[in-house]
Amino acid sequence: MRFLGILTLENVLFDLILVMAYEMVVLV
Repeated sequence: MRFLGILTLENVLFDLILVMAYEMVVLV
């Protein structure tokens, strides 16, 4: 269960980074 939680957390962080990068590209 703990491993699954860490995996979900990593997915959320990855999505957050992806959105931030996308916004930077759009702004520039």
